[in-house]
Amino acid sequence: PVDQSTLYYGDYTKSEGVADSINVELYQARSDVNEQKHARFIMTEITNALKVFNRMFLPLDIKILRVTSTLTDHGRGFEGLLLLGAGGTGTVSDSDLDILRAHEVAHQWWGNYVRTKYWPQDRWLSEAFAEYAAMEYYKARFGDPKKTIQVMTEKWLRPLTAGSLTRETLARRIPVRRFDRA
Repeated sequence: PVDQSTLYYGDYTKSEGVADSINVELYQARSDVNEQKHARFIMTEITNALKVFNRMFLPLDIKILRVTSTLTDHGRGFEGLLLLGAGGTGTVSDSDLDILRAHEVAHQWWGNYVRTKYWPQDRWLSEAFAEYAAMEYYKARFGDPKKTIQVMTEKWLRPLTAGSLTRETLARRIPVRRFDRA
C-alpha cells in the first residue's frame, strides 16, 4: 500500500476531448444523471482551462489528462490526473465551481510541474498559484474584470473580515473595518 493513496472504481462513462496536444479523458459515474447530461459542458471547461494555462505559462508535457468525479468534498490535482469532488462536475456556471475546476487544472503546473522543496510546509505556494491561475482563467472566460474582482472579494477578502468588529490590543480596542455586504 502507498501512504495516502486513493482508489476509486465503479461504473463510469468515458468522454474524450483534446486541448492543444493533450488528450483529455473525462470519467463520470454512469448512475449520476446530471453528470451524464452535462459531460460536454465539463469537458469544455477543462479543455478551455488547459488551453488558457498552456498559453499563460508553458505547454504541459503530458499526453493524457484524466479527469474523474469522486464522492469526496474536495478536488485534487495530480500529474495527469484530476479528481473533481462533489460539485466539480456541477453544470451551473457558478463562480465557485468554475474556479474549482480551473484551480485543479492549474495544479498540473503549480504543484506538479513546479513543486515546492519542502512539502507540506510550503504547500500554500502551489495552492496560491493555482488559485491565482484559476482567477486568471475566470477573467479570460468571462472577459469581465469587475465580475472577477467581485468574486475575489467574496472568496478571499470577506472571509478575512468575518470575525469580530473590534480588535483588542494591550492598550485599547480598535474598530476593524469591514466590507459592506452587497
